[in-house]
Amino acid sequence: MDEEKKPVVVYQTGEHAAAAMMQSLLEASGIMCRMLDSAVNSTAGYSTAAIGVRLLVPASQAEEALAIIADAGEGTAPEPEKSPDHSAKVVAFYDGMAEQYTRIADSVKYGVPAWLDSRLSCVPVSAPAVLDLGCANGYLGLVVRKRFSACRLTGADISPKMIEELKKTGIYQETHVCDLSHGLPFIKEGAFDIVLAIGFLEFIDEPAALFGDISRALKPGGRCFASFELFDAARHAAMTVDNPVANFPRYLRTRGEIAELAKSSGLRVISDESIAAYTSPVTGERRDYQVLTFEK
Repeated sequence: MDEEKKPVVVYQTGEHAAAAMMQSLLEASGIMCRMLDSAVNSTAGYSTAAIGVRLLVPASQAEEALAIIADAGEGTAPEPEKSPDHSAKVVAFYDGMAEQYTRIADSVKYGVPAWLDSRLSCVPVSAPAVLDLGCANGYLGLVVRKRFSACRLTGADISPKMIEELKKTGIYQETHVCDLSHGLPFIKEGAFDIVLAIGFLEFIDEPAALFGDISRALKPGGRCFASFELFDAARHAAMTVDNPVANFPRYLRTRGEIAELAKSSGLRVISDESIAAYTSPVTGERRDYQVLTFEK
């Protein structure tokens, strides 16, 4: 990411109203400002006071923003760290469903496989090297293998038990247990024709570093298929929402954020669609994904 565009936290508070007022003040001064509300309800194990509401601005405007905040008589705070057990909660959740993952995915009418297969049909490579991020038990890898019988599959997931289940399929040549929010340090540059980033980006609060690594991993002309949950002001009170099924939050994106992720990573969007992803087994709510194809 361009260092001047890198988001910097300039303000943090436990009060949403205070953050909204400060955001308005900064935007009135011509500063691009994004609010990141990391607070979710207490059932998720977090509190507003512990995580708070943050205002982020481009690094190039940080000094000006801090001066405006100081003039307003408000203090600032360093960016808070994630809850130290966030990754542990994600691991526990997916470890717990690993053996039943295929049954669960089938039962919630998971709409991604059909979409992915239609997009793979447009890939002009007969034996692609494929990196499956958030691979779970290989559910989508089977779609890839059916389309490309000679493909080489590499899987990466945060859940050790999911990787154990994936290995039983026998279709992956390489696997990694890793926290994708930390990027892909194990990946060689230009190693893959296809990268899948589906069904997990809503659990990563700052995906810019990961997208930089996805771009690095792709060959020129390579494609990344990714899913996002879009922020909808009519449905969502904040960019971060409680996850009623798991014990950790979901992070929503705006179209502008997705466009910036692509631009800053050297990727271009070649398709952008909305699909019915699945139906929540707890709430019965239909979840939509914004599914995109990026090309390097």
